Amino acid sequence: MNFLTPTTQLDAVNLMLSTVGESPIVSLEDGSSVDASQAKLMLNNVSRQVQQRGWWFNTEEGYKLVPDSINKNVLVPPNTLKIVPKSINAVLRGTRLYDIDKHTYTFTSPVEVEIVFLLPFEELPEPARNLVAHRAGRMFQERMFGSDTLSAFTKSDESIALSDLVAADMEARSPNMLTGSQFAQKLTRRS
Repeated sequence: MNFLTPTTQLDAVNLMLSTVGESPIVSLEDGSSVDASQAKLMLNNVSRQVQQRGWWFNTEEGYKLVPDSINKNVLVPPNTLKIVPKSINAVLRGTRLYDIDKHTYTFTSPVEVEIVFLLPFEELPEPARNLVAHRAGRMFQERMFGSDTLSAFTKSDESIALSDLVAADMEARSPNMLTGSQFAQKLTRRS
């Protein structure tokens, strides 16, 4: 891994290859290594799985989706992993919203949602890249060899990476105790 910059997709694939004793590759475009191609595919799948939960970096609240002008359907961006409508009882079906109460795909006004986006690996913050790389490395090793000994090492790394990501998420989502609105209101009332 290159420790002078954030983890790249190439760094993550090479970490995965190292878990099974394979030599590192110099480019993700080189299709000569079947193991590297499988590792890249697994990395993408694990990234999708990790991001689906919704973290501070890929979740947007108050996001407005507008019905298209032709069919009045609310189409969602193609990189949408999860969507929670705030004002109506609707669900994501395929690439568009479906109004459960009215039994229709037709909407007459914008819909406000909480939306979770799938981001490319290089757009993830370092704690997320680290978790994705280590979880993918563990899963890659388990599928290739199934070694309990090797799995124990990678599970430990994965556990640390998950703790780091959860801590970063909590830090990003929690207002500072001194500037949070509830705390500030309590101080104001006491004055």
